[in-house]
Amino acid sequence: NIPVDFLRDHHILGETRTIKVQNVEGREWPVRLLRRGDRGGLESGWSNFVYDNNLEEGDVCAFELINNKKKVLILK
Repeated sequence: NIPVDFLRDHHILGETRTIKVQNVEGREWPVRLLRRGDRGGLESGWSNFVYDNNLEEGDVCAFELINNKKKVLILK
C-alpha cells in the first residue's frame, strides 16, 4: 500500500492509472496504481515485477518519485 498523503503530495491522487516502476538496473514494468480508501494500491503488473525481481515476503521495496518517475530500490 502507498499512503494517500504521498499520492496527494505528488499530485498522483485520483483516478486509476498506469505507472512505470523501475528497478535499480533500469528495467521498467507497467503497474496499475489505484486508490483504496486512504491508501493507494499496486496491481496489474505488480506480480510481474515481484516475480522478475525474485521478491519474497519480508523483502523491502523503497519507492521514490524522481522527476515524476517511479523508482524502486529493492533491499533483501
